[in-house]
Amino acid sequence: IFPISSTSGSLRLQIGSKVGFFDPNAVRKAALNTQAVQWHNELNGHDFTVVPLHPGWVATDIGHLAGKEAMSVQKSVEGALKVTGYCKKEDCAIFLFHGRRGFNK
Repeated sequence: IFPISSTSGSLRLQIGSKVGFFDPNAVRKAALNTQAVQWHNELNGHDFTVVPLHPGWVATDIGHLAGKEAMSVQKSVEGALKVTGYCKKEDCAIFLFHGRRGFNK
């Protein structure tokens, strides 16, 4: 299970932040990350892996805020599929940022 999260939902990145984390989306993504941990706890012992995934800055309606740095939807999906291919049970509840291990567990 790969809930689509965001770095704006990372509690560690919220500390001392001056930009980008003050909107309702950040609260929603933080709640999603918490939900992923709860799913991990509830599904532990079953054949599920729960990994919150940040797809990167994607050129969408919200992603336009990244300007020219936003990646195409295709590139984001390719990265997400790559991550889903190598995740293992021990990766449960680890926040992943577009193919890299994330900020908090």
